[in-house]
Amino acid sequence: MLNGASGKPIVDVVNWWAAQAPAFLWAPNSVSNLLRDRARGIVGTLAGTKPLTYGGLVSPAANTATDWIEFPTNIGLGASGGFIGVMLVSVIDPSAMTGAFVKIGNDVDGIGFGAGNTSVETTGSALVALNESHAWYPGSANSCVKGLNAIYFGISDTAVWEISTATGLGVAAGGAYDAPTARLRVNGYVTNRGSNCKVHALALWNGMVANALWQATAVSRLGTAATLLNGMPRALADQHFVPLSRPVFAPSAAAAGSTITTATLPAGVGHMGSGQTRAIQSAGVSYMG
Repeated sequence: MLNGASGKPIVDVVNWWAAQAPAFLWAPNSVSNLLRDRARGIVGTLAGTKPLTYGGLVSPAANTATDWIEFPTNIGLGASGGFIGVMLVSVIDPSAMTGAFVKIGNDVDGIGFGAGNTSVETTGSALVALNESHAWYPGSANSCVKGLNAIYFGISDTAVWEISTATGLGVAAGGAYDAPTARLRVNGYVTNRGSNCKVHALALWNGMVANALWQATAVSRLGTAATLLNGMPRALADQHFVPLSRPVFAPSAAAAGSTITTATLPAGVGHMGSGQTRAIQSAGVSYMG
């Protein structure tokens, strides 16, 4: 499970995505899911030097050429296939965003989505889409808010989309793209396209959707719970991905030479192992170790 601390927890969002039968779902909420597509079990790799932990890359940096998460898939896209994608992305400074959030395809084909000014290699306040080897599609200025942004993106039968639900702004433009190589990268790729924003989770559905229905379908798959998380601080979003675990309480160190025995414990207090140097605990508390 994922931890929820306020509003609709991220666990609800990811579970909703999973219930919609995506072609790809990455949500790093456990050791086994850090580099695993939960939809099909595809195992990814970590490029560069940035550590990966619950909730995504640690301290992603702008314009890096080596740091990203990679999976060997193009979710079955051809040269004319449409798809819907949704993601949770944290933004530190919405006026100075840069880099790719997700790229489907190799360095010379496919399609990408990120942020910048006129491209993801520049810095700005717009969401920016890319049909590799064809054109950049910069969107509206001030597309995102500080903190978490629930974003939908993809291609309908006539347009490329990338919209933050926090503002309703982004990209809606036409354009063809070349069939992507089986390669999917998250949070950056190649020279100058590493992002200073943090992608926390991502889901994709393959299949053409008519332009008139695309936006409504994408918002539905994103889920109401996701839009309620807009603006959540990055640190709190990260904590939502930490697995729930049984808390471990470390007792205080005892004074030198003090020893727990059945004679020194108050009524109702038990311990395992005699002669252990531990602090005396309150009645009703058991100590294991």
